[in-house]
Amino acid sequence: MKLNILAASTFVINAIVSFRRLYPEVAFDFEQNAKNFDCDILITTGDTARQTGSRILKRHVKEEQIYLAVPKNASYAKLSSIDLRQVKEEGFVMFSSARLFGGICNQFCSIAGFSPKILFESDSPTAVQNIISTGTGIAFWPEYSWDTLDNQNVVLLPICYPECKRELIIELYERHIKGGYAEKFYEYLLSLL
Repeated sequence: MKLNILAASTFVINAIVSFRRLYPEVAFDFEQNAKNFDCDILITTGDTARQTGSRILKRHVKEEQIYLAVPKNASYAKLSSIDLRQVKEEGFVMFSSARLFGGICNQFCSIAGFSPKILFESDSPTAVQNIISTGTGIAFWPEYSWDTLDNQNVVLLPICYPECKRELIIELYERHIKGGYAEKFYEYLLSLL
């Protein structure tokens, strides 16, 4: 089964691991290529331009809230929600703006009237957690894509301004060489959201 994972990679990798426990014979071939849509399942966000010869059989859109991950000892860690303008002077741990999630986060900051001061860029949710837990920086944290936050030194705050969310899109394509498990895996992904 061929997957193209342009968003929610941690979520999808965890789903692959648990799905293979149920169906150990399944082989996955996945890529992260915004220009190649020859796949059984595409996981993306927003309005990524798609040009595919395959017909979409099923499409699911799930709204994903984006939180602000802050050190537990930060002065605003006990707030019930936060306005991004309150943290415009803080240092951010960000995904590269070349990645979809990094670009979205930069847009949130722009709407709030500032460019983030980037302390670190990382493609690893675990690294983001670890950096923040040291009391260094803050970061955007997607509700589903990066799995649960399991660090007692980091707090997730809902963002009240601007509205910080995105759409996760999971599409099942009809392909000439269709894997027997593609539809099962598609349904399995939806069951985890």
